Amino acid sequence: MLTQRPVSLNKDRDFVLDLYCLRGFDEMPAWARSASYHKFREGWLKTSAPQEFMDELEDSLADTRTIAEIWQEDDRAVGFLWVTFSDLYNEPVTTAQLRILAVQMSHQRRGIGGLMLRRAEEEALSRGAVSLRSETATDNAASQAMHGRQGYKVISYQYEKVLTAAS
Repeated sequence: MLTQRPVSLNKDRDFVLDLYCLRGFDEMPAWARSASYHKFREGWLKTSAPQEFMDELEDSLADTRTIAEIWQEDDRAVGFLWVTFSDLYNEPVTTAQLRILAVQMSHQRRGIGGLMLRRAEEEALSRGAVSLRSETATDNAASQAMHGRQGYKVISYQYEKVLTAAS
């Protein structure tokens, strides 16, 4: 049985960082994933990025609208959902940004991500948002399919060029 609970920055730190790191690796362009995930994670953990991420998560919790949940199956953490809110253009228009929706690899492809996305939508609406935005990589077909099934539309493209001395 799936349940949700608020994230605990201390208790859930390692779990959240593992999911964030895996999501980051999965969403990198193919050229940047030449090393194994294990090697990538090992290097990433030695940088300031993990602490910066945790600081950003903690800062976001000052906004009572923020959604930061651990999803559990039989009291075992299997997913992390983080949604932040912005008020746009000095008008009473609030948008929500899906910062992270991540499910442990052992629990993927079981519909948990779709449930988390629907929960994010319901909670964002109840907290005053008129839209929920989400990003995914161009080669993350599973995420793109999930978003499409839920009625999401592509609203922008981001471009990248790998630079070499000859470019």
